[in-house]
Amino acid sequence: MTQPKFILHWLSQSRAHRIVWLFEELDLPYELKIYKRTKEYRSPPELIKLHPLGRSPVLEIIEDNKSKYIIESGHIIQYLIEKYDRDGKLVPITDDEKEQVGFYLHFGEGTLQPDLVSLLVNNTAKHKAPWGFKFLASQITNGINKGFYEPHLLTNLDFLESKIKAQHELGSKYFVGHKLSGADLILLFPIYANIFSDPKRVSEMFKASKPIEKIYPHLYQWSQDIIKEPKLIKANESISTYDKEAKL
Repeated sequence: MTQPKFILHWLSQSRAHRIVWLFEELDLPYELKIYKRTKEYRSPPELIKLHPLGRSPVLEIIEDNKSKYIIESGHIIQYLIEKYDRDGKLVPITDDEKEQVGFYLHFGEGTLQPDLVSLLVNNTAKHKAPWGFKFLASQITNGINKGFYEPHLLTNLDFLESKIKAQHELGSKYFVGHKLSGADLILLFPIYANIFSDPKRVSEMFKASKPIEKIYPHLYQWSQDIIKEPKLIKANESISTYDKEAKL
């Protein structure tokens, strides 16, 4: 069987690191194609032409001179592992572990990330509001954040803390079983990039009584372990040669 060609269409300053990491873990050859955001911080027309949703990442698989386009990070991770992880490196061992990984793939993007994006949008709105309306915008967005997004996010982090704590007590540094899986890949961005890459900023944002890494010590330990994964380090080095703005 001929190996298909993989092109990862990458929007600058996006969450596509995880797919590059996955390619490195699976030892699959890939090509990165970079798209710069517009001044409105949106996808450029060239990326929208590939897929009408204009989302990133877009995985193009070329086989028999035909291109297939796949979007949604969780779907891409699941697809690549199921079809191309021929050595079972990231494949869950038991049915229970498979179910757990499936849950995290949906939870990471469907539940956890939307709260983080909403907080980002609301905090950005405070600074983008016209002069004279900044105070009002700040009061409104703070009320929304405090009333919904922040408590919801903290509930999710409490849940994840309990899960990784249980794994640590079993002697595992991963979210499922005793090896790296799609669960760790999908959670890289929301937990590490959004929370623990700059814990001081997050602690100040929540006006926490103590550093966020002290509130969630097991999540913090997981994030410190995961960024030392050799293939993730290699992926970051590869990304930096294409996109100087891309960083975790």
